[in-house]
Amino acid sequence: MSQSLPQSQRYDDYTFEPTQLSQPYFSQTQNSTFANSQVEPRRKYWAIFIPTQSERDILKIPWSKPSIQLGRGPRVLSKNDVILPEKRISNIHCKITLGIQGPNGSGSSIPTIQSWKDGEAEPEVWIEDLKSSNGTFINGTRVTSRRMLIHGDEISLGHSGTLDNHDVRYIFRSVGGKGAKMGQGSSKHDMVGAVYERYQVLDRLGKGTFAEVRKAVDVETGALRAIKQIIKHRFAGNDKTLEFFHREIEITKSLEHENICRLLDYYEDPQHICLVLEYIDGGDLLDYIMNWPNETGGGLPEHHAAELSVQICRAMAYTVSVIP
Repeated sequence: MSQSLPQSQRYDDYTFEPTQLSQPYFSQTQNSTFANSQVEPRRKYWAIFIPTQSERDILKIPWSKPSIQLGRGPRVLSKNDVILPEKRISNIHCKITLGIQGPNGSGSSIPTIQSWKDGEAEPEVWIEDLKSSNGTFINGTRVTSRRMLIHGDEISLGHSGTLDNHDVRYIFRSVGGKGAKMGQGSSKHDMVGAVYERYQVLDRLGKGTFAEVRKAVDVETGALRAIKQIIKHRFAGNDKTLEFFHREIEITKSLEHENICRLLDYYEDPQHICLVLEYIDGGDLLDYIMNWPNETGGGLPEHHAAELSVQICRAMAYTVSVIP
C-alpha cells in the first residue's frame, strides 16, 4: 500500500473488507479504494457474500475476524460491522460466524480452522438471527435461531423475498471446494453470484410467481440488458418446473428473429437461474395497449393492431419452425 494515501483509506489485508461492486463512491461501510475482486486466496477470507443490488458492498470476511454483525443501528451503539439503512432491518439484525461461536466468544478449535484455511475441509459458516422484527431468511425460509450456510444460499433480510421498496439480499459464496473460483477453469454456470459481477442490476421491470425481470448494465461494455432472475426455492421440489426453465433456455438460445427478444447469456448456481436478455424499451404489450391515447376508449386502431398481430405471428411461426 502506498504511504501517500490518507490514513482513512489505508487498508490492512486482514481487516474486514466490504468491497463496492461497481459504484465509484463509498457506502457507509466502505473503507478502501481498491478495485472490486471477489476471488481472493483462501488464506485471506473464510466467506464471501455477494449482494444482488449494485449499491451494496461485497462482504469478504478475513480469518482474523471470526464473525460480523449486520443491522440498522450505528456502530458506536450496536457494534454492527455492516450498517443497512432500510426500515425493515432491525437495529441489531443478524450475525454471521465462522463455526459456532460460544457465549464467551469461543468457537471452533485452532486445528479445525487451520484445516478449513488449508482447504482440507469446507469452512462451516453459520448465520444467526438476533431476534429481528422482520426476520432473516435463507432461500425463503425464516431462520428461527441459527443455521449453517450452504454454497449458493440466498440470504434475505427483513423479508423472505423482494418488495417494491425493500430488497436486501446476499448470495453466499463458499471459499472451500464447493465455491467455484474464477480464472481456474470453472464454468460460469457454477460461479455463485457471477452475474452480479458482470452486470449492475437496476430497476425491476416485471415480476411473476417464480421470477422477476430487472433492467441491468453490462459493466464491461455499458450496454443495457434485461435480466430474468429465476429463484429456484420458490418452486422447491418441483423438478418439472426446473426442467421447464432449462428447456426454455435451450430453446431461446437457438432463436434469432427480429420479433423475438434475444437470449444473450445465462448463469446458474444452486439457487438461481439468470437469463441475460436483449433490453427492449417501451414496456410490455398490455401496458402499450392500455395506455394508447384514444378518446373513444376503443384501444388500438385496427390497422396498428393488425401490424402487431402480424409481428407476433411471424415470431411464433419462426419458433415452431426451428424447435425440433
